[in-house]
Amino acid sequence: MISKVRALAGIMTVLFLVSMVPVNAITTTDLIADGRDNPTDVGDITVWVDNGNLYVKYTITTGGLYLIELHLAVDKHLLDIPQNNKHNPKVGQFPYQEPWGPPAYGSQTPWEWTFEIALTSIDGGAVAGDMLYIAAQAEVGVWGDPGDLSWVVLSSETAWGYGPSFGGANWAMYFTFEVPT
Repeated sequence: MISKVRALAGIMTVLFLVSMVPVNAITTTDLIADGRDNPTDVGDITVWVDNGNLYVKYTITTGGLYLIELHLAVDKHLLDIPQNNKHNPKVGQFPYQEPWGPPAYGSQTPWEWTFEIALTSIDGGAVAGDMLYIAAQAEVGVWGDPGDLSWVVLSSETAWGYGPSFGGANWAMYFTFEVPT
C-alpha cells in the first residue's frame, strides 16, 4: 500500500512540474526575403516573454546579409496593426522601428536585434492566454563602397516573419504568439 501511495505521489509531482512549464514559451518563425518572386529564408524571428516583457529577436542566418531597417507591430487584434483599407501593412506607422544609417566605413550594421516591449503597453495590456498578432518586417542587405569611398546599401530585400498573408496586394505576412501562462 505504501509503494502505491509513493508511486501516486511521484506521478502527482511530475504532473505538477510539467504544468509549470509555460505553453508556447518560445516561438520561432522564418524570416523570408523576396517573398513575391523568390522566397528565401534569410533568418529567424524569435518571440518569448520574460519578467513581464515581450521580446522579439530578429536574426540573420544567411552569410553576407545584415539588418538595414526594422519595423515591428504587435497587437491583440490583427486589424489594429497599421494597414491601409486594402490590408497592406503601413510599416512606416509600425510603433517599433530601428533604422540604421551607414555604419563606420568598412563595417556593417548588426545581424541580430531584439525589441523589448512591456506586456502592459500592448493594446491595454496583454496577459497570459492572450493571442498576439505580430508583423515583423526587415530590410536586409549589405553595405558597401560603390567605388567613390562612400558607404551605401549596395543591395537590399524586404523580409517578413513567416505566417499568413495580410491579404492585400503585397506579400506581407504576420504570425501569432500566445502569451504563456
